[in-house]
Amino acid sequence: MPLNKKQVKIVLSILLILFVIYSIANYNVQPNNAYKMGDINLIKGGSFENFNETVLDCCNKNPNLSSINGEKSKESIFGEYSLNLTSQNQCACINLPIPNLDKNYLFLISFYTKGDNPKYCHWNPTENRCISSEEYPKTENWLKHIEISQGIDSNTPSSVYFYADSDGTKTVTNLYDDLQVRKLIPIEEPYNYNESEEYIIKTKADNHVNGERISDIENGEAYFITKGEPKVTIKFPITELITILIMLIIIIRLTKHEKH
Repeated sequence: MPLNKKQVKIVLSILLILFVIYSIANYNVQPNNAYKMGDINLIKGGSFENFNETVLDCCNKNPNLSSINGEKSKESIFGEYSLNLTSQNQCACINLPIPNLDKNYLFLISFYTKGDNPKYCHWNPTENRCISSEEYPKTENWLKHIEISQGIDSNTPSSVYFYADSDGTKTVTNLYDDLQVRKLIPIEEPYNYNESEEYIIKTKADNHVNGERISDIENGEAYFITKGEPKVTIKFPITELITILIMLIIIIRLTKHEKH
């Protein structure tokens, strides 16, 4: 049975709405910023394959009670060794300087950790504070820490600190591995992305991205890490669409009442 004019209009309207919904859901946008990672790891010895440094006590409340140790561990996620920090009392720690942290660039800091109470600090010597820090609960599985950091305005290098803190009631052991600090180099579009390489992008935090969300930024944006060319689609505006439909229904009903 052929459709009448009214039915045809209804079908066409439904098809138009479906097309608009599909277009919105698949609308690709360009990242606000995109970066490739520098080839050089700015941290020397970040794999801990040849670790032989002296471990510090970062509490040092009572030097006579300090009981700390640091050594290579064969329990690693990359290579043959990781860093083992152990404390029976007070705070075992090491610091690894980051040279050439140019204030005009962003940097990616990443590492793996596990243990009784892993703890990290990115120390700014000029401001005498941690630029960023993280404390993890006890875990038997390797966790990956990843963040974006702005370079610092200082002639003295900032440092990455790793810890194993004990209150003296039990032995604490934390493992750390594959510490990397890489400069982020801005990309200008169009760019020939390599599908086997990782990239960092900045876009709206609620956008859909083919990668891992790293950290949020105050203005509603976030950093993401992607492999290969970034693909970004906008969040489907379901709330806005419902609001528009309700307003259209109200307008149509009001129009009908005016005609009567």
